[in-house]
Amino acid sequence: MSRKIYKFGKILTISVLCLIFLAMIMGGVYADVCNCSSCGECNEKLNETSCSVVNLNASIINQTGSCINNPVNFNNKIFDCQGNAINGNGVDEWGTDAGIYLSDKQNNTIKNCIITGFYHGIYIINNSNFNQISNNEISNNAIGIFSNAADSTINSNYVCENTQSDFNSSEWLSSSGDNNTCDKAGIWNDTNKKGCAHTCYETECKFGFYLSRTISEEVDSEISDIQVYDIDMDGISEIITTTARYISWDSCGNSTMKIFKNNYGNLVEIWNTTMNGNIVFTFSDIDNDNKSEIIVRSDCSNYYNRDNNRYKIYVFDDSTLNFTKITEIDLKIYAPDLLFTGINFSKTNISHNDNITITLKILNNGSTNAVNARVELNVMNNLKNLYAVTYLNISAYAEATTEFNWTATFGKNEIYGEIDRMNEIAEINESNNKIYANLTVIDSNPPHIVLISPANNSIINGNLLEFGITDDVGVDTVRFTINNWGFKNLSYPYYIPTTTLSSGKYNITIIANDTSGNSAYATFSFTVDSTPPTVIFSMLEHIRINESANIEIFADVDDDSAVKDVYAEIYFDAQISQISLNYDERSGKWKGNFEGKAGYYAIKIIATDALGNINDSEIEEFDVSKILNSTVENSLVIASIIENSELKNSEIIASVVKDSFLNYTNINLSEIETVSAENSKFESSILFRCNAINSTIIRTDLKSSRMLGNVLLVEPTFVNATIIDGVLLNGSIIDNGAIQPANAGAKIGAKAGAKVGSKVGAKIGASIGAKIGAKIGACIGAKIGAKIGPGTGLIIADTDKDNKKEIITAMNQVYVFENDGNNNFIKIWNSNTIGESISEILINDTDNDGNLEIIASAYNKIYIFENTGDNTYAEISAYSGIGRISNLIVDDLNNDGKKEILFRNSEGIHILENNGSKISEIANYTSYTDNLWIDDLNNDGKKEIIYYKTSRINYVCRYDYYYSCGYNCGYCETTIGILGNDGDNHYNEVSNTSMQGYVWINGMFFDDLNNDGIKEILIAGDKFYILESRGNNFYAKTYDSGNELGNIQKILFEDVDNDSKKEIVVLSRDYIYANYSYQIKSKISVYEINECGGIFVSKTTEKPKYLWGEEFNY
Repeated sequence: MSRKIYKFGKILTISVLCLIFLAMIMGGVYADVCNCSSCGECNEKLNETSCSVVNLNASIINQTGSCINNPVNFNNKIFDCQGNAINGNGVDEWGTDAGIYLSDKQNNTIKNCIITGFYHGIYIINNSNFNQISNNEISNNAIGIFSNAADSTINSNYVCENTQSDFNSSEWLSSSGDNNTCDKAGIWNDTNKKGCAHTCYETECKFGFYLSRTISEEVDSEISDIQVYDIDMDGISEIITTTARYISWDSCGNSTMKIFKNNYGNLVEIWNTTMNGNIVFTFSDIDNDNKSEIIVRSDCSNYYNRDNNRYKIYVFDDSTLNFTKITEIDLKIYAPDLLFTGINFSKTNISHNDNITITLKILNNGSTNAVNARVELNVMNNLKNLYAVTYLNISAYAEATTEFNWTATFGKNEIYGEIDRMNEIAEINESNNKIYANLTVIDSNPPHIVLISPANNSIINGNLLEFGITDDVGVDTVRFTINNWGFKNLSYPYYIPTTTLSSGKYNITIIANDTSGNSAYATFSFTVDSTPPTVIFSMLEHIRINESANIEIFADVDDDSAVKDVYAEIYFDAQISQISLNYDERSGKWKGNFEGKAGYYAIKIIATDALGNINDSEIEEFDVSKILNSTVENSLVIASIIENSELKNSEIIASVVKDSFLNYTNINLSEIETVSAENSKFESSILFRCNAINSTIIRTDLKSSRMLGNVLLVEPTFVNATIIDGVLLNGSIIDNGAIQPANAGAKIGAKAGAKVGSKVGAKIGASIGAKIGAKIGACIGAKIGAKIGPGTGLIIADTDKDNKKEIITAMNQVYVFENDGNNNFIKIWNSNTIGESISEILINDTDNDGNLEIIASAYNKIYIFENTGDNTYAEISAYSGIGRISNLIVDDLNNDGKKEILFRNSEGIHILENNGSKISEIANYTSYTDNLWIDDLNNDGKKEIIYYKTSRINYVCRYDYYYSCGYNCGYCETTIGILGNDGDNHYNEVSNTSMQGYVWINGMFFDDLNNDGIKEILIAGDKFYILESRGNNFYAKTYDSGNELGNIQKILFEDVDNDSKKEIVVLSRDYIYANYSYQIKSKISVYEINECGGIFVSKTTEKPKYLWGEEFNY
């Protein structure tokens, strides 16, 4: 489907046609309109002198060779395709065909044509002057419009996606035009424009800005990084890319570096080089020859073959953009070289379980100190292993020792030590980091035999004898004999039964042998007792009591070993009870007692000895009699004992009532036990095991009782009592008492409380979880950021003011290399105190003494080294914080003439000051952030801190994945915040803008795009955004690229074409599925940023103007 023909030259075209028409009338000639539908027919009509206007009324498809091929009489004519296409059958590799070819033809108009598939779209040469080319779409040719020795007017044409160039001429003479759309303009310029007025791709105008693409280049490989730099200093920046490909775990792979020249919108590769490893690079005139050199750092870290690790710096010298390697620095030769020189043991003839000290000796044969070198010891044995780790600082060319404690294990032990196993320290030689030793430990210890149960010399009856037989190495055989009746084998578990042994004394002997041939034996004694105790017991036949009596029982019990337990079983009132008997030393008998009541009794004594033998006595029978009362009605009873009676309409004072029934009776100051009462009143009494119905309880103790019906309770005390449907006034529950309605209320309250508590707990848990999650995310983010962040660094600067630039880089330490004048770079200094992996290095004058310091961050520390002359640097200060330091920035933040050091960690944002002798913190802002930038946004002379962070909102779901914010669990929110400086090192948040969703951001840029005196914030990430100030520190999103820029990998903000305006350079990536696999293609695009205004060309349609500053809901 063809694109729409754009009508921007409509007024101009109509004007030209009117002039031609008037000229024809004035000359007495009438314009004849002819039609054609093929190339041959169109050539015939254009050649006829009578056809002043030739209209193409049908598209021409798949034409071979040129179509309109310079008809002889093609002068003073209008050729109007009327939106129809002239389509070739493919670009002619010889470059001979054209859609429309004119040579020495004048005063023609070519318009409204769609020309595709030729080598030249329109080809005009040899004095073909005063021709009008307007409102055509010329695309997918090799060259769109070609002109040589011709003057033409070219207006409102869409000339895009032509492979070599859109406009092509070595000299356009006085040709001119406007409102054209192209990317590859060559030296063509629209009126008051450089190149065409519009680019072939322009994004939709969204809320104030749109992007117009000026360069688009696809590359059939995966580009990992991109930079922009004017290497040849011609005012036009080159684009430099690196492509890294790792082949396998035991090969670092190669990185390719390429330089592209911007040739009028085409990126032309002018140089490339391939080197082993992963690379970072920079540019500088390092040898003062007024030409830029390329300085490249190449790192190759191989996990499986560490001796292949390489760390090199290359310097490429510029010779008319043909770079030649002039210097190669091998950083490994300046590294430590750690090797073992010995392994010693604290004794010889080592036996099993000996405590041994293993000493490892390590030499650093390199020229740099090794700080925090990881030393590991492994002892491998079939029985037990040892693994231990320690850390050492080993000076250059020095030896160190470290000791490990080991409990020796029998058998063959493989012992090996390893230093820097995780390759945290780059070394000269990575293959000499291990030491091995084999050690055989003997076993001279016999097995160990113990009697676990019972104890030695115990009296037993049918017990299992349990033995513990152990050995340091292993038990081989065990035998035993009882009273020397012959040896038998004993297997694990080591139990010997005694159930078949009769009463008497026994000796048992155990002999055990271990697998090393060591032998041990042990003898134990025990006595078997299977005879039960003897029990003699008797009672009188009759016992008389008044109400009750304490009846004593005496029994004679004897045993050969020891009596363990004696008790009596008492049969009374169809029930059986037990009482224990205790030994009475005075009488020599076992004695017990129970409270007797009137009735018939039968008693038996049962005795058990210590070995579980049981015996019992004969049953003794007897009876107990007592006095019983009768029914009492309408009476007053005082200080009496009442048992098994019935009281009605009476009053009881200071009495004891048991096993009775009360009805309409008042009880005061009495003890009531096992009584049932109805319609009665109890006051200042004690009720035990009673039931009361429809009664009143006043200041009365209730024990193990049950109150039913309409019970009124006034200040009662509950002990194991239950009240049903009672009314409680000022009572107290001492022990396990309860009122059933209260129980129900408690259950309801508990359920309600649980639900409320659950909701409250959920909120509290979410809040706590958010805080914990933020901290964990900070740690993880810090670790990931450290790995993919600035890395080792590569800086070119004259730190010692000798007019020679040094190369500053980092490996285990910071290194400085200086040019000797012959492009040989000599190491003049390295640090020796940094004990962690270096994440960032910078240079700056942090203390305002006029000298550049080297600033390095390593995990949670910042080191500052100052040049002291004679090619040496001194560590003048160090700072230690909490958490990994990221985003190290040095700048004068508050315009006081002194440089501050800014960074972030898991605790927030910190600002340090270097006073020349130490670093001190002067300000901080407690808030976790994901990245930092600084800039003077409002031109007040003080720099603001700009940060971004991503937070999860509304933790209310089970599935809360990091990249699926909003999936049934709230959502993610990305915040852009601005911290303002009050001038006194106090920072407060003056602005924040939130965008819903997870936004990946890897860069921010700041520029006053609309010239209002306040900079916009340009955000580069997986999308491109522009935040514009609305005043009062409020920023609104005025551009959002959406998906229009592709799968973005990186965005730069640079002046690519030297027009004093910065463009955005976009590196994007496409994944194309072909031949059952995915192929990666990278794309480099350059876009100009434009304010919305007027009608402008879009790739697909015309877009209306949006006024600057207009607010939109989106």
